[in-house]
Amino acid sequence: MADDRGRPVAFALTPGNVADIVMAVPLLGAVAKPRRRLADKAYDADSLRRWLKQRRIRAAIPSTASRRTPYPLDRAAYKRRNVIERMFCKLKNWRRVATRYDRLARNYLSGLALAAIIIAWGVVTARTACWCFECGIATEHDENQLRRISVPA
Repeated sequence: MADDRGRPVAFALTPGNVADIVMAVPLLGAVAKPRRRLADKAYDADSLRRWLKQRRIRAAIPSTASRRTPYPLDRAAYKRRNVIERMFCKLKNWRRVATRYDRLARNYLSGLALAAIIIAWGVVTARTACWCFECGIATEHDENQLRRISVPA
């Protein structure tokens, strides 16, 4: 889940055969109450829409093609969903997150949390200034070299 600026705010790890909508309510309950929920058609369920309506959260979720009476969609708000997609692309730039080499869930979640923190800081850019233990000084590195960089304690 991402905030309005595309920063990761909550995530959960589920088995591959579990639909994303199953974790929507627990993740929404774990974060501060949003004013609006942007999601794709996979989240078009009456139960989620009811849950959002009870908490006075506006839903910008397009209806699936199989719905007989589609819900109205705020297209201006829905256009902002690209911010969420860009956040997922930034996470997938981290090979450890994209490929899931880790066998243990806690190791994968720790790598995901590290990538999310760096994305939230806004550090992942084309060129970034940081402290590098390889060089021992504050330098600029390309995005590809960023994976080897650690932040000093």
